Amino acid sequence: MEKRDAYTALKEKVLDKILEGKERLVMWGFTSTCVQLLAELQSMGMLDRVSGVVDTDTGKQGQSVHHLTVISPQEGSNLPFDTLVITSDELGFKLLTQRVG
Repeated sequence: MEKRDAYTALKEKVLDKILEGKERLVMWGFTSTCVQLLAELQSMGMLDRVSGVVDTDTGKQGQSVHHLTVISPQEGSNLPFDTLVITSDELGFKLLTQRVG
């Protein structure tokens, strides 16, 4: 699957989850895909559904994107979420739904 097709599929899955009532998304992986998805959610007025952005790279932690600060996995473990959006693998995006806190 090409990167654009994978991104489109991920975006559609995220929007489906939001329509299903999922309201607390966490993005895992501060990549160009994450930034693009956050920009689209912002343009649709849905950025408030994102609880945070998590990345294991200490060089990315502390950076800001769309008023969200990239945090460590340890800090991310304290975030309430019902959907974890894996954006760390540019070609293997995944969407996990889990009820947490």
